[in-house]
Amino acid sequence: MNGFFIFYRDIDYGNLNGIDKKVIAQIKTLKDAGVNCEIVVMKSNKEDLWHKLYNTITCRLPYGNSDPTWKYSEEFEKVDFIYLRRPTALNYPMLKVLRKIKKSNPKIKIIMEIPTYPYDDELKANLKDYPRYIKDKYNRKKLQGLIDRIAVQNNINEIFKIPTLQFTNGIRVKEIEPREPIETEGITICAVASMEPWQGYERVILGLSQYYKNDGLENINIHLVGEGKEKQNYEKMVNDLQLNDHIHFEGFLSGGKLESIYSKSDIALDSFGRYKTKNEFSTSLKSREYLAKGIPIVSGSKVDIVDTSFPYYYEFSSDSSSIDFNKIIEFHHKVYLTDDTKEEVIQEIRAYAFEVCDMSKSMNQIISFIKER
Repeated sequence: MNGFFIFYRDIDYGNLNGIDKKVIAQIKTLKDAGVNCEIVVMKSNKEDLWHKLYNTITCRLPYGNSDPTWKYSEEFEKVDFIYLRRPTALNYPMLKVLRKIKKSNPKIKIIMEIPTYPYDDELKANLKDYPRYIKDKYNRKKLQGLIDRIAVQNNINEIFKIPTLQFTNGIRVKEIEPREPIETEGITICAVASMEPWQGYERVILGLSQYYKNDGLENINIHLVGEGKEKQNYEKMVNDLQLNDHIHFEGFLSGGKLESIYSKSDIALDSFGRYKTKNEFSTSLKSREYLAKGIPIVSGSKVDIVDTSFPYYYEFSSDSSSIDFNKIIEFHHKVYLTDDTKEEVIQEIRAYAFEVCDMSKSMNQIISFIKER
């Protein structure tokens, strides 16, 4: 079995983000199962400022072929399958390439992964992206006969009249080293994420402000790691509420600098704004990495793979209410003010990660479909 994984930008192996790590892990897992898979990048060959501006405009036009740039290759005629993530918006150039692939290679299996479904509200979150939403809405009706299966994390049998394959966002747990805990004063919390509206960290910022306004005494430090559209809003909130001594913006981190944040973090934050995109639960990659690192999780929406009875997980309601830090402090004390050492806590959480989110289990349906004759 041979196939291609279509991706939309080059992977910088020295500076990997969460999606990069997932794609690499998926390809390794396919190869472990005896399925050869290589990356094909669909992107513009020109990256200068003019072409970036051109791509920003044309990707919103009805027939614009940019972000990504779809191109046909004769190599598609020689493989058994193609796996691709849903691009920012389904468009005509994508359909044109897929039709040509199906015509030249009728037996090929094409699987499209939709990481988060439904996703319409994500596309409509910014007015400037509304044209992409319209393009996607129109072109999704034409996917039948071009896409054989849609890989999705919801328990849904059919999307866009195409059968689904269920999977969970998985990681290769053995390739992620557990954190080496560093003692810090008070409670240290991290959030490693793209700063997008569905992260909902304004709930956390407001909650911490209320905690200190009510004479809270615990020294709490939150490290927000990542970049994105909401970062400036979060920074303004932190300044206005005079929380600069407690909330720290680290920007994008990887390698040793990210490991340093993990090592001193007692708790990690998942998403708090999934209600904005009408998603019932979070399927974030960061939740998996937190488990593999051995860090207890606090979330503002249901994390799909974690049972609410898991003692190293605390869940707030999925709405716009501010977060009660007294409950986070209580959760912290239940985890750490016990006879267990931090090292033992880390190992218990990590063992759970192997059970619920290791990639070897999460891709079973996808691998079985690819191997079917």
